[in-house]
Amino acid sequence: MSVRAASRRAREVLWAQPRLISIAVGTWFWWAALVPSLLPRSGSIQGVIGAVSFAVGWGVGSLVGQVWDRAWTRAGRRDPLLAARPWPLVAVVVLAVVAAVVGTVMWLRWQNSQRRVVGPDEVLGLGDAVTLWVVTLVLVAVVVLIGRLVGLAVIRVDEQLPRRWPGLVRHLVAGSAFAVVVIGMVMAVLSFGVMRFLDAKYAEADATPTPGLLAPQTATVSGGSGSLVPWTSLGAEGRLFTAGAVSTDALRTFRPGSEPLAPIRVFIGLQNAPDAAARADLAVKELERTGAFQRKYLVVWTVTGTGWVDPVAAAGLEYAAGGDTAIAAQQYSYLPSWISFLVDKDEAAEAGTTLYTAVHERWSQLPPDTRPQLLLFGESLGSFGSEATFGRATPTETLRAAEKAADSVLWVGPTGDNVGWNALLASRQPGSPVWAPVYGDGSVRLVDHSQELAGTPEPKVLWVQHPSDPVGWWSWSTLWSRPAWMEQPTGDDVPQEPSWFPVVSFVQATFDLMNGFSASPGHGHNYNPDFAYAWAALVAPPDWTIADTERLAQTLIGVSG
Repeated sequence: MSVRAASRRAREVLWAQPRLISIAVGTWFWWAALVPSLLPRSGSIQGVIGAVSFAVGWGVGSLVGQVWDRAWTRAGRRDPLLAARPWPLVAVVVLAVVAAVVGTVMWLRWQNSQRRVVGPDEVLGLGDAVTLWVVTLVLVAVVVLIGRLVGLAVIRVDEQLPRRWPGLVRHLVAGSAFAVVVIGMVMAVLSFGVMRFLDAKYAEADATPTPGLLAPQTATVSGGSGSLVPWTSLGAEGRLFTAGAVSTDALRTFRPGSEPLAPIRVFIGLQNAPDAAARADLAVKELERTGAFQRKYLVVWTVTGTGWVDPVAAAGLEYAAGGDTAIAAQQYSYLPSWISFLVDKDEAAEAGTTLYTAVHERWSQLPPDTRPQLLLFGESLGSFGSEATFGRATPTETLRAAEKAADSVLWVGPTGDNVGWNALLASRQPGSPVWAPVYGDGSVRLVDHSQELAGTPEPKVLWVQHPSDPVGWWSWSTLWSRPAWMEQPTGDDVPQEPSWFPVVSFVQATFDLMNGFSASPGHGHNYNPDFAYAWAALVAPPDWTIADTERLAQTLIGVSG
C-alpha cells in the first residue's frame, strides 16, 4: 500500500462516522452504570465509570455493526438504514440525549437516597451533574480515539498477513498478536518500572520521620527503653503504632477505680531482620523482654500493607482488657494495602504464618494455667495473612484448626481472596444471606455488624463483615454473573433492589473497591465503630456491661483511624 493510500485509510478509520448501533449500545451501557452499587459515588467517579461503560458498549455495538454490514454485503443488498439517512441517526441521537437527561436526574435521586443511608452527608446537586458530564464527554472522546488508533494498528498488522488466509482468520490473528504485544509491554513496564519505582518511593516514605512524633520512653513497647530494635528502624507505621499505646491514665479514666497495666506493643520492621522468619524470632525476643507472656491476653496481629495496625482496633482491645494485653506485629511490605493486595498477598500470608508459629511455639512452652490467652487478629489483607496460617482447608477443618490454634480469633473485613471465608460462605445454612451467614453451633460467629454481639455468648471465632464492604465482595466473576451480595434479602446498607449488568457491574465494583477504604464509619471497609463490640465479646471482664460497650464505642471515636 502506498503512503498516500495508507494516509487516506488512516483518515477514514479515525474520522469515520459512528455507527448508529454503537451510539445506541453505548448509551444503554452508560445508563446501566448509573444505578447504585455498594457505595455512593461522586460526579467525577460516576463520570469515569460512565465513560468506561459507554466505551465498552460502543465496542460491542461496533462488533455487532460489522456483523450486520457483512450480512447485507453477502446478501448483495444495501443496508436499509444507510438508505434512510439521516433520519435513523437523528432518531438515535435524540433518544440518547433524552436518556442522558433523564438518566442524570435519576442518578442524582439514587445517589442522594443512598447517601441518606450510609453517608456522606453532602447532598449532590447540579454542580455534580455538570462534573459528571464534563468527565464523561472528555473521557469518551479520549477512549474512542484510542480505540480507533488500536483498530488502525490492528488493520496494519492484518495487511502484513498472507492474503490467502481467510479474512476472519487474519482478523483474529492480527487482533490477538496486537493484544499480546501490548499486554506484554504493559506488564513489563509495571513489573520492572512502576513497581520498582513505587517500592522505592514508599520505602523512602517509610523511613521519613513523622513530624511531632516522639520516641516512647517506656520499656513496654518496641523502640522504647531497653528495646532490641531502634525506634528509627521501625518504619512510619511501626513508630505510630508503638507510640500510640493507650496510657494508664486514659485507662483509669475510662474505668474509675481500676488499676490498669501499661499495654505492651511489639513491632518488628522490615529493616530489623532480613526475612519473615528472622523478624518473627526477633518479635518473640521482644515479647520476652517486655513481659508479654505474663499478660492476660497475647495477640498475634497480622498487619496490612505498609505495616499499618489499625489504631482504633488496638486501642479498643487495650480499653476493653484494662491494658493487660500484649500485641505482636511485623511488617512485610512498604506498599499501601491496595497495592499489597495485588502484589504482596504471598508476603502477607508468610508474615502471618511465621509470626504465629514463632509466638505459639514459645507460648506452648509455658504451663497451661499461667500462660496468657492467645488471640489472633487480622483486618482486611491482614485477615488474609492470618487466615493463611490454616492453609486451604475445608470450612470444618479451618474452624477446628483456628479453635485449636488460639483461644479466640477475630477477623475483620475479609478480602474476596480469603479461602476460608469464601468456603464458609459457600457452606452456610440454607436460607441465610451471604452478608449474615449462619454456620456451625455458635462457637463461630459470622456477622455483618458486630453490634449484633451485644448480650450474646462469647464466640470462639468471630468474623465481622459489612454488607457494603466491596473488599469482601469484589470478584472477576462479576464480569459475567450476578454477585452473591445482590441476592434477596440484601443487607441493611446496600440497595434493596440492586441491578446487575455484564461488565458494567464489574466496573462499578472495582471503583467501589477503591472507594471502600474512605467510606463512612460502619460502612464499606471502615470498621472503626465495630471494634468496641467485637472486643467486648472477646476480652471484656465479667463485670462488663452493655453500657460499658457503648461508652467504649464513644471513646474510640476520638482515636485517629
